Amino acid sequence: MDKTFRPIENSKIALQKYRGWHIALLLLVGVGIWMMEQFFFTVPMIISAIFFGIRAAATGAPMSDMQAFYYSPIMEVMQYASTLSMIIMVLLIARFFDKMPMRTLGIKKEKLVIRYLIGLVTGFAIFSLAVLICHLTGALTINVDTNSNKLLIPLFFIAWMIQGFSEEILCRGWLMGSICKRYSTLTGVLVNSVFFAALHCLNSGLTPLALVNLFLFGVFASVVYLISESIWTVAAIHSIWNMVQGNFYGISVSGNPTSTTVFTSELIAGKELINGGAFGLEGGLGVTTVLLMGIIIAYILYRKNILESKII
Repeated sequence: MDKTFRPIENSKIALQKYRGWHIALLLLVGVGIWMMEQFFFTVPMIISAIFFGIRAAATGAPMSDMQAFYYSPIMEVMQYASTLSMIIMVLLIARFFDKMPMRTLGIKKEKLVIRYLIGLVTGFAIFSLAVLICHLTGALTINVDTNSNKLLIPLFFIAWMIQGFSEEILCRGWLMGSICKRYSTLTGVLVNSVFFAALHCLNSGLTPLALVNLFLFGVFASVVYLISESIWTVAAIHSIWNMVQGNFYGISVSGNPTSTTVFTSELIAGKELINGGAFGLEGGLGVTTVLLMGIIIAYILYRKNILESKII
């Protein structure tokens, strides 16, 4: 790619003194981090299996209790929270191998709370707009969930905060930031977005449109990151997007259902192109629409920032 061709111009993230790794090595390390995180994702299940096995041997309690625990809300919370392992791995690699200061990962103290709140509001708004589109087109109906334990929702929020941050620090903070040090910013945006989409290739109910939407979310998050140069905003958008989708509206999150919700949403059969079917709204045109709108608005704001700061 001609580095002089940059529809998305260089930001300060790309203007660092460290040259950075070759893109193939970055992707290889990124895959390795993800694979290690998948192991840690199973740790809560392994620990619970040991616990229930010991309990069964000592008291004669049925092992069927273990299966029930595997599908409980507490297990969901523990597994999402286990993505803390990926955050630690990224920080260690960035610090000791890639020689990236924390600030170049978007980890900044300035206006942290405000930036995070902006991300929460933005993520809630754009996903709710996708829900509204699906509802108005007859692709989705919403009802109040009267069965699940709402007291667990704060625990889910904490777990989603960790999970959303883990994927953003990997894809936007480290991978895109590292690519931008050696290649164009456009390359950083596109490659990390493809990588982000590929991380979900094994998810249940995946469709070609779902992959496109995952790529578009990556592009949207990347441009927002370029605007703010803070990981907190995009991490908040990502976390609340998943939380609102799963625990608020009761929709599968990238093919993964959740058992603790405020509302339950019924995706109407025959409208899968709009509502995404088994994969959830992220597999439908409702999400495609809001993400394209979000990318356009974010890019306009990014270009405005570029012109005002006279980077070009």
